[in-house]
Amino acid sequence: RPDELTLERLLAKGHLSLARSDVEGATGAFEAAVELEPDSLQARLVAGDHLRSLGNQAGALGHYEVAATKHPDNAVALNNLGVQYLDLKKNRKAIELLTKAVKMAPNNLPGRVNLAHAYMDFGSPEQGLEHMLAAKDLAPRAAKLRLELAGLYKLLDDSKKFEAEIHAAYRLEQSLATIMPLAGVYYSRDKMEDAAKLYSAALEFDKNNYPAWFRLGVAQNKLGFAKEAEKSLRMYLAIAEGIDPEPKRLEAAKLLLERFDKPTNAEVPPRVREPRSKTQRPGDKTQRPGGKAQRPNVPPQVDKGASVGMKDG
Repeated sequence: RPDELTLERLLAKGHLSLARSDVEGATGAFEAAVELEPDSLQARLVAGDHLRSLGNQAGALGHYEVAATKHPDNAVALNNLGVQYLDLKKNRKAIELLTKAVKMAPNNLPGRVNLAHAYMDFGSPEQGLEHMLAAKDLAPRAAKLRLELAGLYKLLDDSKKFEAEIHAAYRLEQSLATIMPLAGVYYSRDKMEDAAKLYSAALEFDKNNYPAWFRLGVAQNKLGFAKEAEKSLRMYLAIAEGIDPEPKRLEAAKLLLERFDKPTNAEVPPRVREPRSKTQRPGDKTQRPGGKAQRPNVPPQVDKGASVGMKDG
C-alpha cells in the first residue's frame, strides 16, 4: 500500500529530508526506521552516521554498538564502531575493532586507512605504515591518500619519502589540498621562486587563504620584489588580524611592513658638504651660502707669512 511504512521508505524519507536541509525531519525518519526494525544493520548504521554528523557521539555509539553486537561478522559494523571509539580517544578499543574489520575485509580501503590512523593516534606510526601502504596499493591514484601517507612519513621523520608523496599527490591532482603542501616543501627548502608561484596558484582557489598571502609576501621579499611583498603582507594582515592562531606570524608580518615604511637610502638625498674655499683658513667665521654673516666679494685677511691657500708671486 502507498501509505505503508517500510524500512526502505523511512530511510528514503530521511535522506530526502537531508537533501532539503530538514535535519529534524531526517532524524525522526531514521529513528522511526530503527524502531520499526531494531536489528536492521542498515537502519542502525544510517542512524548512527546521522547522529555522528550532528556531533551526538553518545547516540551514534549506541547505534554502532547494537549493529556490531547483532552483526559481529560484518566488517562495516566493526569499522564504524572502531572509528567512533577513535573519535572518543579510546585508541586501544578502536585498534582492536578495526583490526578485526581489516582481517574480515583486507581490501576495504576505509578500514585500512582508519586502522593506520588509530595506530598513529596511539603513538605507533610504524605499525600504521603497513596499513597505509596497503591502502596505497588499493588506490594508487588517490591524491588525498598520498597526502595521508606523506603525513605518516613526516611522523617517522622520513623527509625524503614525505616530499616524494607530496610531489606524487600534486602530480595526481592540482587542487588547494595538494598545492599548499608542495609550496610548503619549496618554502622550507628556500626555493622561493617555486614557492611564490605555488602560493599564487593557491590564492586563485581561495583569496582569503591568509597563510598563502603571508608566505607569498615573505618569498617575494626574499626575491627582491619589495612592492609585491608589501602588497601581499598587507593583504595577509587585512584577512588574518584577529583570526590567525599563530601570533608569531602576525608579528613577523608587522615587522616586515615596518621596514617597508622606512625610507631607503635611495629615497633620502645625501647631505652635500660645501667645499671650503682655498682662501678660507681654518677657524674663519665666514658663512656658507645662506648663512647670516657672509660678506660677498670681500676676501678674508691673511697674515703675512701664512701659507694656507696662498702662493708666492
